[in-house]
Amino acid sequence: MKLQLLFVAAFLFSACGDHTHPKMTGNPENEYRSETKSFIDYIRTTESPYGTIVLVDTPAMKPLMACQDFLSRSIISLNPDEQKAVKAQFSDPPLKLWDTSLVKARILRGDTLAVILKDRTRWWRFHEQYGGYDYYSAPIFLRNYTLCVFSSYHYCGSLCGEGKITLYQKEDGQWKPVESFCRWIS
Repeated sequence: MKLQLLFVAAFLFSACGDHTHPKMTGNPENEYRSETKSFIDYIRTTESPYGTIVLVDTPAMKPLMACQDFLSRSIISLNPDEQKAVKAQFSDPPLKLWDTSLVKARILRGDTLAVILKDRTRWWRFHEQYGGYDYYSAPIFLRNYTLCVFSSYHYCGSLCGEGKITLYQKEDGQWKPVESFCRWIS
């Protein structure tokens, strides 16, 4: 009888538990996607001055590689293992393509963007309709999802754009920018 009650209690506990949070499932990919969605929601609501964005589907990792000396100059010291983990994700990011389940945006395929940029007429039609396009890197999380290295770039024309790499820290459940690197504007 006690054993049956124990099974019923265990069943009820598991049936009523929160199965939507990836930390409960133990699945690292789901956890990464959940944390990425939460982080990108923060970026979109607090740091993006644009309305609906057009996001290129391929995460922009090459600028991170070109500016990797920021890893040793950061206010928050990253230990050698963390620096190595970040560098490894530059060339093999955990996120291969952006999709609408992760970010509220119009997703623009990279090959479609290439066709648009090759023809001024197409570019001007695109620009009139959308204003520009964005690239986001795949977020690189450290220290149990309390630090994040992230780059974002907005392009509004051939000589118009801005971008930066930012280190964020989660404090009291909220992301806050700590410092930016390799900032540019054109």
